[in-house]
Amino acid sequence: MATWLTADPKTLWPHLDSARVEEAKRLIERAEHIVLQRFPSIPTRIQQRRLSAEVVAGVVEDMVTRAIAKEDRGGLTQLAYPEVTMQWETDGALGQGSRLWLTTDEVVLLSPQLAQGAWSIRRKATPTLPEDRC
Repeated sequence: MATWLTADPKTLWPHLDSARVEEAKRLIERAEHIVLQRFPSIPTRIQQRRLSAEVVAGVVEDMVTRAIAKEDRGGLTQLAYPEVTMQWETDGALGQGSRLWLTTDEVVLLSPQLAQGAWSIRRKATPTLPEDRC
């Protein structure tokens, strides 16, 4: 059962039939597990109000939306004709080869904030491979 993205998939993706709504529910759970695996401190940070549950839900929704949209396009990431070229998913994000993946901006959103003390140099979260422990 979904933890953060609790909205009804049928309202989020109204074009899906009942079989694809069930698949969307499974994708939501998988996306939440991916986020939690990548950022295990998220539940604690939400409880401490250092991260919004709505932000996490939005990231999960965007992950699933990308997967559904790619499936709707038949797996295409680029379509080219002599007159026009259309391209999707071009930000070179982490895990882009997977069905569910995080953009660089989403990694930054979910990353723990770095110290903001008087002598700190960095003031924004930066994407890291292993999660920094808070």
